[in-house]
Amino acid sequence: MKVLTRTTLNFGVLFFGTIVALARISFFTNINGLDYNVFQPDGFCYTFNSIKVFEDNLKAISSIISEKYPDSTSGLDQNTCTNLSGRFLYPLLSAPFVKYLGLYGMLVVPIFSYLSFLSLLIFGLHKMKIHISIRLLVVSLVLCSTTLSRWYISNLTDSLLYLGSSLLLYIVLFKNLHSKKYLLTLTAIVILMAFTKRRLHIALIIGALLIFSFIWERLKSREVSKLDIRKVFNLLTVFFVIPYLFDFLISEIFPAQNTLSITRLYEVIPASTLAHEVSTYILTSIGQVFVMDWPLAILLVCWLICITRRKNFSDLLNLLGVLGPIAIFFVTALHLNPGLNLRFEVNFMLVMVFYVAHRLNAWLFPSDSSN
Repeated sequence: MKVLTRTTLNFGVLFFGTIVALARISFFTNINGLDYNVFQPDGFCYTFNSIKVFEDNLKAISSIISEKYPDSTSGLDQNTCTNLSGRFLYPLLSAPFVKYLGLYGMLVVPIFSYLSFLSLLIFGLHKMKIHISIRLLVVSLVLCSTTLSRWYISNLTDSLLYLGSSLLLYIVLFKNLHSKKYLLTLTAIVILMAFTKRRLHIALIIGALLIFSFIWERLKSREVSKLDIRKVFNLLTVFFVIPYLFDFLISEIFPAQNTLSITRLYEVIPASTLAHEVSTYILTSIGQVFVMDWPLAILLVCWLICITRRKNFSDLLNLLGVLGPIAIFFVTALHLNPGLNLRFEVNFMLVMVFYVAHRLNAWLFPSDSSN
């Protein structure tokens, strides 16, 4: 019965996830000034580079792309969008689908990423032995979130980046990341993420919290002498050295790509101006969620309540589920561009949901260890 219930839930989540994806494709529009179209303005270059994989004739490319970008087809040449040529993974993976499905082929990889994210979510909740009612609650809120579906199901690289960061978090939480197999898996994910979008900050946040948790456990148990330097070195290599190395190599080999505007901090920006812009970003981001996405707003409120009632954050899930979202939120705030609708923060949504589910399960079903 338990297996049947779990299987039914898993298939149900994927079924409704597919419905969400189809609804995004069929009913996209502008809402309160925000562009909810699946073909985003930022997606023009990814679409153009994807078509270039199998089509060299600029006239033919213009004819294909004019279906969704009629105002962007004039003046196309071979150098168009070369500034994003380093982000080739998404266009390359989408090219076969675009060839046979047209521009809607650009949505195959995002939909796959979205359904994979939902699968990681339900697998993780099962491993954590979360009560079935809590699973239904948090998964329903995730499925109903227009912010998550907006950024996952669009012709942007973000969906692949979200999947990569979710895979990193899932392996860190539920697998033996010190084994050679999973260290190689983590390395491969980090490298693939490098060819998706500039994402150095994501690996650094996960790595810093992971190493802190690893060292803190030894300090707390007073077993500092048993601290395995080799394991720390492996984590530093995977989450710091390799991400930085590939970030540097991509910036040297390919044309410069835009990234989070943290580089502006090197400029002389008055502290009052910086504080004002960061505050504006935070207030705008939170305001957008509470006005336009009540399911995600409920998740955020639950998350905040869980934080205020939790005193010990040394556990890895607590560290990643609390400090991870906080870190990515403030790093993203340095973008100094309000109105992004949590576009970058979605990278830590998986672990935030895990944390909320874990705390709710502990409060409501303290003696329930099975589902």
